[in-house]
Amino acid sequence: MYSTGVPTSIGDTGAGADHWWLPMQLAAEIIWTQLPPLTFATDRATVAAILEPAYEVGGDAFDYAANGDALHVALFDAVGHGIEASALTALTLSAYRNARRSAWTSATPTARSTNGSTRNTPAVS
Repeated sequence: MYSTGVPTSIGDTGAGADHWWLPMQLAAEIIWTQLPPLTFATDRATVAAILEPAYEVGGDAFDYAANGDALHVALFDAVGHGIEASALTALTLSAYRNARRSAWTSATPTARSTNGSTRNTPAVS
């Protein structure tokens, strides 16, 4: 399946120009489905982000969330490209969001195990 977005060459945009479109790689698809909207604004902050090259990303991602007066911003860059890097980044992004939503901060780095006890866990930054 071909996307409707990235031309393989830039320049010829005249009438009748032949544009070749690249298929989105699976690794990029995994990451793009995980990303928040590319722009966000409030009265106090504006966020804009993009990943390039858009259809070949694998281990790069970003996340943000506004919570009251706080704006949480995170950048992720797993080593490598392809499925392995995108899978690691997707897992890391999900873990980060879970930690943020669970109100983990560097001041309270604990996690609950399945039996309800707590243990020290490295804080998510």
